[in-house]
Amino acid sequence: MPWGIFQGVAQRKYGPNMRLPVKSPMRASPPGERPWEIGAATWNPFAYTTRRTPSQYRRSRISSLKWILCFPSGAWVWVHLKVVLAKGEWLRKRRLLTAWTTWATRKRSRNSLTPTWFRSRPGTSRRISRPPPGQNIPAGIDIEREIWMKIKNALSCFFLLICIGVMIVATACAPVKPSSEQKVLKFGSLLPFSGPASMYGERGSQIDQVYIELLNEDGGIKIGDDTYRIELICEDDQFTPAGAAAAARKLIYNDNIVAIMGYIGPGYSALSPVTNPEKVMLFTRTGGVIYNPQRDTYVVFGTPTGEIFINQAITVMQAHPDLHVLAWTGSMDDRRMAETAFASVDKMLEKNYGIKSVRDYYPVGTTNFVPYLVKMADQGAEVIFVGGTILEVGLIAKQRWQMGYKWPICHSSDNIVDIFYGICGKDAAQGIMGNRVNPLECKKVIVSQYYRDMTKRILERYKEKYGKPVDNHGPFAITFPHFSQYFECAQRIGTTDPDLMMKAIKGGTFDSFLGKYTFGGAKTYGQPIVFGYPCSMGVIKGDEDVYMGEYPLTDADMWHDYMNVE
Repeated sequence: MPWGIFQGVAQRKYGPNMRLPVKSPMRASPPGERPWEIGAATWNPFAYTTRRTPSQYRRSRISSLKWILCFPSGAWVWVHLKVVLAKGEWLRKRRLLTAWTTWATRKRSRNSLTPTWFRSRPGTSRRISRPPPGQNIPAGIDIEREIWMKIKNALSCFFLLICIGVMIVATACAPVKPSSEQKVLKFGSLLPFSGPASMYGERGSQIDQVYIELLNEDGGIKIGDDTYRIELICEDDQFTPAGAAAAARKLIYNDNIVAIMGYIGPGYSALSPVTNPEKVMLFTRTGGVIYNPQRDTYVVFGTPTGEIFINQAITVMQAHPDLHVLAWTGSMDDRRMAETAFASVDKMLEKNYGIKSVRDYYPVGTTNFVPYLVKMADQGAEVIFVGGTILEVGLIAKQRWQMGYKWPICHSSDNIVDIFYGICGKDAAQGIMGNRVNPLECKKVIVSQYYRDMTKRILERYKEKYGKPVDNHGPFAITFPHFSQYFECAQRIGTTDPDLMMKAIKGGTFDSFLGKYTFGGAKTYGQPIVFGYPCSMGVIKGDEDVYMGEYPLTDADMWHDYMNVE
């Protein structure tokens, strides 16, 4: 700390002729030049110490001002300094000169350079800063240095306390970050960022990453004695079998993933030969797959899309009790896959639910659906169930509206309102019904409070992050249930070993975003590896897709006796 601050105090209080020592120990005046022998207007008890020039004093005062302004506690420092100065009796009275000269003329202690008055008092470690009356200040004692050390120690303690307080506040307010030693559990996701279904890729990956972000903010997932930070790596599968196989190889060999979540593409036949030899678990959907229990040992059907269409049709017809004729349509590929079940399923629907079915399928790549709509009208269709792409659904809705038909149209995919508006227009899109899975809306299945709360956080964080509400609930139907199935199983058995995981999954009962189900499907697939589904549907009304109803699929073998008739 600049010594000029002491000089300024002395001059303001005792006049401009007052000078304090500069880096020199206090000493007595030489014999014959006592202060009282000097003129009263020019006395100076430190006449034999080194003096500063006027410019040096100006720089010292400026430096003192800068030092005080640099700290928010400058005012406290100033007050504390004046207290220390008064305590040391440097500027206590104008009789200061007489006291100093009296001290200086005394003899030093013969026993030690340090006088007894400067040592600690009995029973205390505190030292006396000034001598009792009648004793001297030896040449080896520097009062200036002792006072400066007191100030320095006080300031050090003060700023140390400030630093400790700042560190405590910063630590308390800092977000929870994963430890550098925390393990990482990597998952892969194959989404169509290009190709005919690219509209699902970007939207799906955004909401998927929001969920992963929230999981890590909560501290990750505890499995056994380890806590894992979750990482989801998304790759473009181009919605083709070759693209899915190439993306899976990259995820397995470059990124070391433990499982692929939420796969909905058409490349199961090319994907499973890549994942199974590497013991990478594949969470996917049923429908259009050829499953081999001996070969596909690490495949889990977390979403039963191949079975839910009957439940979705029942949901739609129950929402329109005055309509009874359901027209099934789709590509010829869909017809070939489902043809063996036509008769038995149609009889069951008419007998048990009063739904009459008519069927008419179109070639792959069709864009003009007028001939097929005319045929459906001749058959008395009242509701159309389309087993095609979102583009085909939009074109059918547009052309049936142009023909003057107001039939409700339903499909198994999610209703993405703005895409339908772009394909068929707002008026033609009204009444389109599609898959809508929102855990907060389910009424016939019970969703646990944990998953309801997580759903709220996902929806809120997505809106906060992207400035709009979630318009695609597909991840709640596919990806999120797959994650919950994996985590629930791993936490139950305390390990991520794929062999033990598959053993626990088969026939196991687990909670999820869509409620609690038991893995079934042993009759249909030879292994109980198919999860349940609420089969809830939504309908476009105005500018929104709103909940309409549900008819849960509790077991993949629910319709086995009707769909596997030879």
